[in-house]
This record gives sequence, structure tokens and C-alpha cells, in this order.
Amino acid sequence: MTYLNHAPVVHRRKAGPVVVVGTMASIFAAIWIVTGNVDQNIAAAMIGAILIGIALLQPRVAIVLTYMYLAVMGDVRRYIVSESGTIKNDPLLLVGPAVAAVLLASGLAKRRTMLRTQTSALVFALMIVMVLEMLNPLQGGLSVGLAGGLFFIVPLLWFWIGQAWSDSEFLKNVLVRVVVPLAVLASVLGLMQGTIGYLHYEAVWFRMTTESASRPDMRPFSFFCSWGEYPFYLGIALVVVLAPLFIGKLRVVAVLAPLFVWAMIVQSVREAILESLLALCVVWAVQGRSRATMSARLVLAGIMGLGLLVLGMTALKNVESKVVQQNLAHSADGFLEIENSTAGTHLDLIADGLVYGFTHPIGLGLGGPTIAGAAEGGFSSEMDFSDVFIACGVVGGILNLILMFAVLRGVIVYWRDHRDLAALYVLAIIVLELGHWLAGGSYATSAIVWFGIGTIDRMLASATATGPAPVIARTEQVLPLRSRFAPAR
Repeated sequence: MTYLNHAPVVHRRKAGPVVVVGTMASIFAAIWIVTGNVDQNIAAAMIGAILIGIALLQPRVAIVLTYMYLAVMGDVRRYIVSESGTIKNDPLLLVGPAVAAVLLASGLAKRRTMLRTQTSALVFALMIVMVLEMLNPLQGGLSVGLAGGLFFIVPLLWFWIGQAWSDSEFLKNVLVRVVVPLAVLASVLGLMQGTIGYLHYEAVWFRMTTESASRPDMRPFSFFCSWGEYPFYLGIALVVVLAPLFIGKLRVVAVLAPLFVWAMIVQSVREAILESLLALCVVWAVQGRSRATMSARLVLAGIMGLGLLVLGMTALKNVESKVVQQNLAHSADGFLEIENSTAGTHLDLIADGLVYGFTHPIGLGLGGPTIAGAAEGGFSSEMDFSDVFIACGVVGGILNLILMFAVLRGVIVYWRDHRDLAALYVLAIIVLELGHWLAGGSYATSAIVWFGIGTIDRMLASATATGPAPVIARTEQVLPLRSRFAPAR
């Protein structure tokens, strides 16, 4: 396998595609500015064409831009719908999968993916099971199965993209220089929504789709597609800015942690708060050099973390704010008052999902746990590992659990052997996102999870290879801005 040993450049033979992409972007911007009203199909086609064109020329740049698009896609949809006055089949949701498919195809064509690691073999096997489950007649039809593919298979594409196009330095740059700044903007907008109210086009969107715009208890969602994805994105940014502190590296971005924490509390998804705390406990625990030390650290960190959580939530109950009091009370009461906790309900749903997989060995079909499947009698357990049991039956469910264990073990092993901050980031993210790795409706966060897993899989394989390590050239890891996100071709 051959890898370039110099920084990639755009050759003359590629000037044509560059001009085409630039022209398309200019036309799209001109239509938007002149008319102020862009059809959803036109917008999806133009954005998709631009990102795909860039993906063919500069894969790493396309990855960065796609992450940015996936984060703000929710508000892009709301704005276009509010301006056009019509609701269609959400073609903007297909842009991310289309770009991911092109990035994967490019990686396959250049032989950058590999199938020789345990994790990659398990991901490949799970994808085969999922493709077969797309044809399961129990889910209500092929259209439902295709919808399930968008929710379950598309996130897994980012594993192969990470394996093909990423490395340690690139992953760290994406998390610190792309995800964190986006999280800052998301926090500001989310806090505005929680205190002042929605922007005009957001309110118009809700009036057109539901009656939620008139509900005072509607949670902030920032510019994401759902209020469920927003706090987990903030959680990812939180662990990214705090993780370096656990290895003695003081970073200026750590001062952003209070902003993210407060935005998460106001948003009031308790699971995101609790799992962020768990992720930080794990980050501290793995600083130990032995399993016994790690286990002791985890127990100690858990006890201290829960104590701080109780103290913090108790203080929240005394906050007097008519604007955010309801959301603050929701956060505090769920932790402090057992009768107000929904943990029992969530555990029952998980148990139902696991049992369904064993009692229905072939599963309900890949679209069964999705919104499309709900219309055909399907249901969701609200956790991905139990949803896989529902969708793929006992074989797919157990295979997914084995994959989760292999991923956790691989990331911990790589961190233990190399003490690479990228591994610490990925470990914190996958712990934070436990139960949501395959949450296809969380378009931005699921892509980050599997991209990180794929990156560490490549790094781990490179570190253990007996022959020449198939890693991206060192010249592509240099720090100047124009090279940070430079493509590896």
C-alpha cells in the first residue's frame, strides 16, 4: 500500500472540479440572497453537491465542513421551512449520509480502510446483519427498513471514514477547533432559547409542525435537530476541554466548562449530566497504571462525583428564576427525589427491548425501533444496545454488545500503552454516549463517536503491526493552519 510522503496539493488537472464547486457555492449563495426563499430540495442538492465535490478533492476539509453542517442542520431546516412555508420529506437529512458514503468510497478506492482488527471485523459483521434486517417483512415494508438504515448504518460509516482519513492529531484538532467552538455557539443560543425564547423562524417552524411553540415547558435545542442531541454535544465539548487537566495539561479552553455545564443544566436532560460526570470519573480512573488502581479510582471518583452532584442539585432548588425555574426543578428533582425520577421507566424499556430480542430471534427489522417503524407497530427502548436487539434479534444484539466491549477495551489498551490524549478524548466520549452510539437521530454526535472509534482502531492497528505501519504521512500532521485539516489522498 502506497502513501504520499508530501503535503497534498491541488494539481492543475483538479482545477476544473474546484471551479465547479466554487461556482455551485456562488449560485447557491446568490439564490439565497436574491430570493430569500430556497426550496428544500434545491438547498439539499446544492449543499450536498458542494460537500461531495470537496470530499472528492479534500476529504479532511469535507469531514470538518460536514461536522459543522450536521451540528447546525436543525436550524437550517427550520429557517428554510419557515421561509418557504412548506414542509417536505426533509431532504436535508440525506446530505450527511451522501457525503459519508462518498468519503467511505474514496477511502475504499485508495485502500485506506482495513479489516484486520477485531473491531473492524465486528463492525463489518454488524453492518451485514443490519443490511439483512432492512429486508425483514415484520417491520412493515422496505421503506421502513431504509429509514432504519439511516438511523443505524449511517453512523457506522463514520467508523470507516475515521479509519481511512484520520489520525491522532487530526482527531484532536477536530474536537478542539471544531466541536468546542460549535458548542460555545450552541450554548449561547440554547441559553437564549431557555431565557428569552425562540428566534422567529424557530417559532414559525414549531407552529407549522406541532403546537410546541406555545408550550412554556419546551426545552432548548439550540441549532440541533432535537433537544435530545443538544446536551450530549455539550457533554462532548465538556469532556474535551477538561480531559487535559487530568494529565497535567492546563488549557485555556477549560474556562469554557462552566458555560457548558450551565447550559446542560438549563436544558435539563438529566441523563446527559449524569453520563458526563461518569465520563470524567472514568478519565480520572484510567490514570492508574494497573486494573486494581483504575478500579479503586473509579469507585472513589464515583462516590465523590455523586456527592458533588447532590450538593449542586440541592443548590439549584434554591435558585429563583421564573424563566428557567421549571427546567432547573426538572434537573434537580430527578436526582434528589426518587418519586420524580424516570429511571425506572427507562430501565423497563431497556428490559423490554432485551427480552424482545430473545423472544423474537430474527428481530422486528432495522426500521422497527425508528419513527417510521412506530407507525407499523414498532417500538423503541430509547437505548441503542437494546434497540439493536429489537431491530436485529438476538444475533445482532449480542454482536453489538461484543462490539461495544471490544471498542472500550481497545481504547483503554491504546491509552494505557501510548498515553495519547486522543485516546482519552475518545474514551470520555464513548462513555458519555453509552446507549447512544447508534442514535441515528443524533446526527452530529453519533458521527463524532464512530469517527473517534475508527481513528483509534487505525492507530491501535498501526502500533501493533509487525510490518510497516499504514499510517498517514507525518507531513500531514503538522500544525500550520492550512495543514491541520489537509486531506490525505
